Amino acid sequence: MPATIVLTISVMLQFAAAILALVLVRVTKRKAAWFMIALAILMMGVRRAITMVRLLYGTIEPPEFNVELSALIISVLIVIGVAWIVPFFHSASWVEEKIKKAEHEKALMLDSASEMIAYHDVNHRIQWANKAYIKTTGLSLDELQGKKCYEAWGLKRMCKGCPVAEAIRTGEPHEAELTPENQENWPSDRGSWLSRATPVKNSDGDITGVIEVAFDITEHKQMERKRLQLEAQLRQSHKLESLGTLAGSVAHEINNPVNGIMNYAQLILDRPGSDHEISRYAAEIGRETERVSQIVKNLLSFSRNEQQSHVKTRICDIVEGTLSLVRTIMCHDHIILEIDIPEDLPEIKCRSQQIQQVLMNLIANARDALNNRYPGYDDNKKISVIASVFDKKGHRWIRITVANAGPSIPAKDHKRIFDPFYTTKLNGEGTGLGLSISQGIVRNHGGELIVESKVGEGAKFHIDLPTDSDENLDEKKGEKQQCTAS
Repeated sequence: MPATIVLTISVMLQFAAAILALVLVRVTKRKAAWFMIALAILMMGVRRAITMVRLLYGTIEPPEFNVELSALIISVLIVIGVAWIVPFFHSASWVEEKIKKAEHEKALMLDSASEMIAYHDVNHRIQWANKAYIKTTGLSLDELQGKKCYEAWGLKRMCKGCPVAEAIRTGEPHEAELTPENQENWPSDRGSWLSRATPVKNSDGDITGVIEVAFDITEHKQMERKRLQLEAQLRQSHKLESLGTLAGSVAHEINNPVNGIMNYAQLILDRPGSDHEISRYAAEIGRETERVSQIVKNLLSFSRNEQQSHVKTRICDIVEGTLSLVRTIMCHDHIILEIDIPEDLPEIKCRSQQIQQVLMNLIANARDALNNRYPGYDDNKKISVIASVFDKKGHRWIRITVANAGPSIPAKDHKRIFDPFYTTKLNGEGTGLGLSISQGIVRNHGGELIVESKVGEGAKFHIDLPTDSDENLDEKKGEKQQCTAS
């Protein structure tokens, strides 16, 4: 009878051990191994249960007590062992779930950040990157892993002042701006970034990697560039204003002796009985001083700070007023001026001084281009100034064209030449603001400034200005307005 009781307890313990083993199947990663253990214990329990049933029905002899006691001890040990392991694995599983949850939350927070975040190893290779980094570079995480950061940006070599490399080299945080201005071959579509790299160290102080955080500063840089452009334009405006004041003062000083010369020449002409040759000389003096007086008048008009509104003006007068200021220097540079201004052009409403400024800038640029291509005399050193009328959207427009046979402008630069500070001239020879300011003036008059250039054919600049569309200005056609051509 004692052997039967021991057998019963042994069977119950083996079934309990099997149940505990099945619990381990659920809470551990080694599910197959613990399932086999649970199955083995369960089969042992079933076998001993069958033995107990047969013993109760008397089909077999009762087993020896010592044997059953040994089996009971083994069953107790199995239960204790499994019961001791179950909490350990359950705790490990709980910790593992906590770790997984923490990692998921960390990844979620990093992926929610708008900044680009990446982890680099000590060989500068990316090990992990958040969604912003993936989206900006256009590469998947698998494609990014193992790449160096400059390779992810599509560059062939490390960035100048790479913050990741500096952080690894010095062991200290480092930051750098990555912009088209300070990096060679930086893709223009990547914008501008501020990259901050912080080294990651182990308990021994050794660097194991670098955390990089990159901020998009494209908009900030664009605003900064605009501010610098406005400041430069303001400085240029002040310079021009000062130059205009100086030119006006000089012109006034010149005007007084010129008027005196003109008056003395007229006195000679008015003197009765004057020698014919002397009178001829006096007349020539009068004509030349009159020309100087006209130049001074145009210079004063050009230098005046004009605040008036748009008034009707003849294109003929604007062109002639501009040319009177540049003819001498053009002659000195052996440049021929070809002027074609029809007499019947309609008047336009404009600020004549500003349109003169645009013409002056275009002619000066044409002169520089010709002198660059033909340092000395050449038959091709010509600047053409042509005006014509054309229709656009049912309205009449006037086109003033300034053409030269200098170097052509590459097609890729046709838009860039109107950008502030963009210039093809050598340092110190240009500010890069002339065409930008000219384009602004023409646009403020409702017109367009257009460049046309083909390889080997020089360059043409067209100033397209609308006429007064509400009035018929054809009454001026018969006035025989004479425009000087040289």
